[in-house]
Amino acid sequence: MRVGTPGTSYVLDAVAKGGNGIYAGTTYEALTNYTAYATSELTGWSSHVAISSAVLDRPLQRAAAVITFGLLAAILAGLGLFVLAAREVVRRRKNEEHLLNLQRSQAVAQFTATIVHDFRNVISSLQSGLNLIKRKTRNDEIKSYVALIEDSVSKGTRLANQLLSLSHGKDTELETVDVSEMLNGLRYLLEQAAGDGVALSIDEMESHLAVVANRDQLELALLNLVVNARDALEGQGRITIEVSSVGERAEIVVCDNGPGVSAKLQRTLFQPFITDKPQGTGLGLAQVAGMARNAGGEVALENVSEGGARFVIRLNQARTVEQARGSDVPAE
Repeated sequence: MRVGTPGTSYVLDAVAKGGNGIYAGTTYEALTNYTAYATSELTGWSSHVAISSAVLDRPLQRAAAVITFGLLAAILAGLGLFVLAAREVVRRRKNEEHLLNLQRSQAVAQFTATIVHDFRNVISSLQSGLNLIKRKTRNDEIKSYVALIEDSVSKGTRLANQLLSLSHGKDTELETVDVSEMLNGLRYLLEQAAGDGVALSIDEMESHLAVVANRDQLELALLNLVVNARDALEGQGRITIEVSSVGERAEIVVCDNGPGVSAKLQRTLFQPFITDKPQGTGLGLAQVAGMARNAGGEVALENVSEGGARFVIRLNQARTVEQARGSDVPAE
């Protein structure tokens, strides 16, 4: 059918060029092909043999696909190894931080035990001196001063015993604590902790509300929260302590109108040795969390729309004491 008709431009170009070679072309029937040709040096005639381009292109495409897939697989494998290595680094860092915290805790415990021992000796000397003054004087005014000092010495003794028990890692005994009575007795120390430039108000919404806790730990926790609020206020502002009953639990809220707590710090706020203060120890809020946990309660930081920080201590009320220490403990 094609004899005597002109060749395609691809064929004519190859004939004009002469020699031997391979060219790509398209027939009049629109079939793409690769053609190999050879030209006779004697006659100048040439022979052309064509094959479909798909015969060569498809294997090349498959090879390219295989190579591409292999490259993607290698990249994914590399990313996987990178992720695993990163996780391993993070895990090792966490383990190192945990070990460091344990070492710090042990060091603090040993240091605390030593200091508390010496502190108790000083308190014993003070108590002996106060007893001697009471025996030697008949002045009622002096006796009243001695009584005030003895009350402070008593609080110092309880605090020393509490620190000593914490340094030994022992759980503290729970008791029924009248929150109103406790706050009244603690008011002077709370006001001193807040400082002159900070207005401290105590709103007791529930009169004689009793909770299950360790009194010494609870008092220390409130002092820690007030001191933290004072530092955040930088000596000027307002601190409010509120007490209320919510179901089976009592809530003791300590809030301030300061700058609040940064989002970054909120995630690790109650962990030991976490602080944003230049001279802070990072033990204050950890003690608050430990107190609540030991009493079967919890402590949380809640956002305040108008600014500031709001710490909520939730403790079991006295009638649910068995929830804190087990059903074998009688409810009061």
